[in-house]
Amino acid sequence: MTAPTLHYSGHLYFRHRLILSILSGKTIKIDKIRPGDKNPGLRGMLSPDFEIIQILNRHLVGQTMKLAC
Repeated sequence: MTAPTLHYSGHLYFRHRLILSILSGKTIKIDKIRPGDKNPGLRGMLSPDFEIIQILNRHLVGQTMKLAC
């Protein structure tokens, strides 16, 4: 039996949630990242949010990371 996916909304604690998900082995879904902005979602390729995703993706072994725009 698989554990249910933890669902979060918003950009607050984004990096913390990613790291804790990796450490705990729990699946998370984060949506509505900066929904009120002119350009919602993650910032460009140079943003700290995107940078942490790149770092985690390089070090994930046997795990999958899915990102949706």
